[in-house]
Amino acid sequence: MANREKGEVAITIGGKAFTLCYSNNAIAELEQVADESVIAILARWANGGRLSLLRLMLWGGLRKFHPELSLIDVGELLDDTTRDEGKQIGEGIAEAIQFRLSALGIDLAPKVDGEPAATDAG
Repeated sequence: MANREKGEVAITIGGKAFTLCYSNNAIAELEQVADESVIAILARWANGGRLSLLRLMLWGGLRKFHPELSLIDVGELLDDTTRDEGKQIGEGIAEAIQFRLSALGIDLAPKVDGEPAATDAG
């Protein structure tokens, strides 16, 4: 069961329950695969990122509780996503990543020229 106090968000894909959580290790893996910072990844996503970016973000959020899932597996999960589940996935990713970044002292300021600006809250 997802614990929102720890930044865990429950989602459903294809009728199956999953838990999103952007642990520090998950963010590091996400950055390694994308070869850019999580802030840069979020800026691309905010500007209408490609499906491959959604797949990558979802994969990163699933790493902690579902490490057996590959990027290909996550893409196949997205094939089974209903419209309502898709909305839930997007909202879940946003909530979970915002929780972790805030816990690290990074706040995403409102968009500036179409890109989220990262500010150090510390």
